[in-house]
Amino acid sequence: MEEILKEAYSCQANREYEKSIKLFARLKETAAYYETALFETAKNYKMLNNPDKSVDCFIELIKYNNNQKEAVKELVQTACLSMNYNKTEKFLKELSEQNAGILFYESLAKIYFAKKDEKQAFKYISMIRQTDNSYIPNLKELKEFSETDKNIQESLADLNLKIESDKQNCNLYNERGKIKRTLSDFSGALEDFDKAVELNGGSAVFHAERGKVKSALSDFNGALEDFDKAVELNGGDAVFYVERAKVKKRLSDLNGAMSDLKEAVKLDNTKYWFYTELALLCRESGADEEYAVNLRKALEIIDCQISQEQENVTLYIEKMILQRYLCEGKKAMETLQNIKKLKISSELRHCIENIEKVEKTRRITAPYRLIVTWTMHYECNYKCAYCYAPRPEYVTFKNNPNNTARYEKLETITDSWKSIYDKYGMARVRIDGGEPSIYPSFHELMSDMSKYHRLQIGTNLSFDVNKFCDFTDPDNVRIDASLHCEFVSLEDFARKLEILQKKKYKLSVSYVAYPEFLKNIPESKKVIENMGIPFFIHPFSGCYNGKQYPAAYAEKEKNFIYDMDKKSEAELDWRNQMADTEFFHFESDKETAMSDETGEKIRNIISEEYITNKKNGRFKKCEMGRMYARMYPNGNTYRCCLFNENTYLGNLFDKSVKLLEEPEKCYYVDSCRCWRCMVPNEESRWFNTWVDDWETEILEKK
Repeated sequence: MEEILKEAYSCQANREYEKSIKLFARLKETAAYYETALFETAKNYKMLNNPDKSVDCFIELIKYNNNQKEAVKELVQTACLSMNYNKTEKFLKELSEQNAGILFYESLAKIYFAKKDEKQAFKYISMIRQTDNSYIPNLKELKEFSETDKNIQESLADLNLKIESDKQNCNLYNERGKIKRTLSDFSGALEDFDKAVELNGGSAVFHAERGKVKSALSDFNGALEDFDKAVELNGGDAVFYVERAKVKKRLSDLNGAMSDLKEAVKLDNTKYWFYTELALLCRESGADEEYAVNLRKALEIIDCQISQEQENVTLYIEKMILQRYLCEGKKAMETLQNIKKLKISSELRHCIENIEKVEKTRRITAPYRLIVTWTMHYECNYKCAYCYAPRPEYVTFKNNPNNTARYEKLETITDSWKSIYDKYGMARVRIDGGEPSIYPSFHELMSDMSKYHRLQIGTNLSFDVNKFCDFTDPDNVRIDASLHCEFVSLEDFARKLEILQKKKYKLSVSYVAYPEFLKNIPESKKVIENMGIPFFIHPFSGCYNGKQYPAAYAEKEKNFIYDMDKKSEAELDWRNQMADTEFFHFESDKETAMSDETGEKIRNIISEEYITNKKNGRFKKCEMGRMYARMYPNGNTYRCCLFNENTYLGNLFDKSVKLLEEPEKCYYVDSCRCWRCMVPNEESRWFNTWVDDWETEILEKK
């Protein structure tokens, strides 16, 4: 039967839908394949533009198993797109009468939005609130069936009318505030929560809701006051402590945040996500043992819940993610196999396929896929004073053959990256420069590469973002934008981010803490984070006014950077430790780095350490070269970014790249320049810098 299933999916992929339907019909006769066969048959009829039969199949499947959330979603979508509402509407009404659940009420709301009958749509949204008063409509999803944003704004009409006739009802203001918050109308939401608190200042819930909005507006001190009041009014609600901990964390009060999370788990030790929050805070605070203990407690709770809810996909996914955090890759893959046995959505199945496209030994080793840094070229349209990249105008630029870009034809480059995919599966390719967007055929190349790999593009965002969106898929491309206030205004930069954000690209912004521009950080951070985009600060490494940084940062400046971005502390500490080494001094001294004499000194220092340590058998093993590769503009690929004696892995454009198959010895014990080097058993230092939300997106696809 597995062969028939494989052939049926193959026909479907090749658009041979009628043949696929016949094959799935054979599978329906076997109970184990019944639901899958019905679901895929319905999709085939949908592709054949036969919505009646598609709807019939989805209804048959949901009658057989009304927990088939994905089938309900597909049924509603098929009905709305074909405007064939009646059969679906009648069926969902019958189901909602038998099972008064959010899924069926929300599905009916979607139907009525599509029919332009918003009165009925809001009726079912109100019914959901009666079932669950904490429910906030997923207006983003409802928007799929609306023609304009006007329809979303009209979702507030019901509450507006009620408030007009009952202006002293604090609960109505609270409900409207939550909806405005969902719409990102934080100012409007704050006005409503202010009114709710004014009418009933004794409600802990109202203070907590207002605290969430103040936090979204970056008014963390105001948010803290509200959460303090919520705890004062109802100190027995663990959720208030968790929310307050998030605010304290933003205020860099890690001890206070830790205290609140510990209190939360005392009040309620049944919520695994409380322990997960506590664990991640422990990791950020350097409490590695507590980090592991709390993750294991979260796993213990999840395992207990799985024993009672064996079909709960979310629990298995959470378990797999926590196992990855604990660097238990083999166990995580065992959990993944259990997930595959459950009833899962097509989106989740696709996500699992991406995980399994990674070469087997690498998918069980942190960070769970190959990560490549490809410096496309060193050409750049900005000339930042603090840039550490080799500059083509330097007289010594061509002394290193790796600096000179090898501009091959688009087809050659695409084929080279396909070769990497064929050997090692889907990788995460961190693309930098120079400025990537001025590389020949940049948009076309990003489009081609993203078919095989996930791209993480480091860019100054100087390109046409609308054109970029036309060429790339936000599911496979993320933007790590760098803000350079010498060359672009914050307003123009934020406007481009907004365009990308609306297209659903994953975004982050970084800023170099160059002494001259420290003053710009607070306003930049506020604007970017108010957009919901992470803002990171990189300590400056180099010479400024005769002083060597980051060691030369004054204590006040260090504290300022820490307060602005706690995540920069690990990098800053590492660089400060390395600042005492002669190697690091030369490496970051820009005023002398152009001279041949200095370059020779650097090579001598490193070579001497290499020779001495190799002779004395002093080394550390590192996964760089197996889980990571560094590619230069000419295509030459190395284990990492060290100068001499670095393991050469081949050339990208010649398709000769061959990675290491196990951790290899590294004799640069003292002069390693990388604070993220993948040394086994030191994951607490480097793991979080390599793993991002792409590795946990499986939760979004459940």
